[in-house]
Amino acid sequence: MASTSIAVISVIRDLLEADTVFFRLAVALPDPLRTRVIGNRARMTHDVLRLMRAILEPVPPQRYVVNIPAGLGEWHVPGAFDDVPVVPTATQLFAAFEHDVDSPDTNCAVCQEAVLVGTRLRNCNHVFHRACITQWLGTSSRCPVCRDDVRDQRAEGHLGPMPSDEESH
Repeated sequence: MASTSIAVISVIRDLLEADTVFFRLAVALPDPLRTRVIGNRARMTHDVLRLMRAILEPVPPQRYVVNIPAGLGEWHVPGAFDDVPVVPTATQLFAAFEHDVDSPDTNCAVCQEAVLVGTRLRNCNHVFHRACITQWLGTSSRCPVCRDDVRDQRAEGHLGPMPSDEESH
């Protein structure tokens, strides 16, 4: 660091000597030209001194944190944070449904209309219109009445939710 300081002081001394010679010669220039030349020389001297200051006092590295809101206006990156629907597969739907079930005095929980012949979910025995429950399960994997997951297949005759892994241990 001491040798760097000596080198910087040497450059500043040379700069001051050059400025002394420059200003002696600049006095002889015509007025509009002199003003422009002195302005250029002052900017150059300023830049050299700023460079010398940077060498003597290095700036510690800085850390910048930028938060970019996802999905807001021009910052939205298409496909980066889109919702992923969790829906049952065709095989899970086939196993979950029991079609053409007679169900007098029952209303479809999706459309609230009467169901004479409908589709029953095997796990919870709730009955719906076939089109209504098919449309519902295109956006959700749960029964619209009891929130039972239709992807879970239970043994015949077992009604209600199955115990979770934590409860069974």
